[in-house]
Amino acid sequence: MPFHCGASGKALLAFGAEALREGVMAAPLRRRTPWTITDPARLEAELEQVRAQGYAVDRQELVVGYAAVAAPVFVDGVAVATLTVVGPVERLDVRRLAPVVGAAGRALTRDVAPVKG
Repeated sequence: MPFHCGASGKALLAFGAEALREGVMAAPLRRRTPWTITDPARLEAELEQVRAQGYAVDRQELVVGYAAVAAPVFVDGVAVATLTVVGPVERLDVRRLAPVVGAAGRALTRDVAPVKG
C-alpha cells in the first residue's frame, strides 16, 4: 500500500521515522483515485494536520467509496504501527470514530511499550 494516500500510511509518515517520510516524499506520489494527494507540499501540510490532531483520515484517497481513520501506535516515541478503521465513505463518521480510534491507539502504545527493568 502506498504511504501517501491511506490513513494508516499518513499516520506512519506523520509520526514515524524521518527516513520513511523522506523516502516517500522523494518519490513520485502516484494517483490512486481522483482524491489522492500527489503534491508533496500538500501532503506535508496534511501530515502537519495529522500531527496536530493525533490521527489521520483518508477520504477516498486510496479506494473510491471508502474512508478510514488511523491512529499511531508508538514504541520509544516512534510510530511503528497503526490502528485503523475503514468503512464506506457515506457511513464512516470521522468525528465519532477519531476519539475512539485515538484512545485505542494510545492503549496499544501502553500495552506494547518495552518493559524497563
